Order: sequence, then structure tokens, then C-alpha cells
Amino acid sequence: MQESVQLEGSPSGAGQGSGPSAGPSAGPSAGPGAGPGAGPTPGWAARQLANRRRLADDYRDGRVSLRGRPTHLKIELTNFCNLACPMCPHSQMRRPVGYMAPELFRSIIDQ
Repeated sequence: MQESVQLEGSPSGAGQGSGPSAGPSAGPSAGPGAGPGAGPTPGWAARQLANRRRLADDYRDGRVSLRGRPTHLKIELTNFCNLACPMCPHSQMRRPVGYMAPELFRSIIDQ
């Protein structure tokens, strides 16, 4: 599921999903450390825009080493799966099947 981010000061029709009228819960577009009911941290939208500009410049200039930070992060909370997808190497996996410890997840998020 993808959400668009409406940047501060942008016209109300320019972005979707996380403007002031998006509801009380903070979704994936909320700033770091934002909890339920909290909005993005001050200056977050400007930092996000600057980062996206750096990434766009890096892409346009053909840089191999990027100056921008990742815009998305996907964390696998479990490696347990009972599907048998033909392209998945799950059956060859040698690590134990289980769930990520909440402490490790919090450590990753806090970084």
C-alpha cells in the first residue's frame, strides 16, 4: 500500500493521504518518532523534500554513490511463510524460522 505525502504549503489537491484532514492516526508518511495522533515532526517535510532533491540530482548525474538517504524502508518481521511460491528460495533458507524480537525492531526504528 502506498501513500502520497502532501508537503506543507502545497495546494490541497497536490498530495493525497497524509494532509491535516487525513485522520488522527499517523501513517507511514508521518515523521520519525511520530505515534498515533501525532503529526510529522517540525521541519520534516522540508528535510524530506531536500532528500528527494538530492536523490533526483544523484540519479540525473549518474552517481553510483548517493548523497541522499533511502525514502522507504521495508522490514521483514518474520520469515515464517506457508506459501509455496515457485520463485521463492524459502525452502533453501538455513536460518531458523521465527519472528523478530520487539527489542530489535525498536532498535532498527530508533536508528
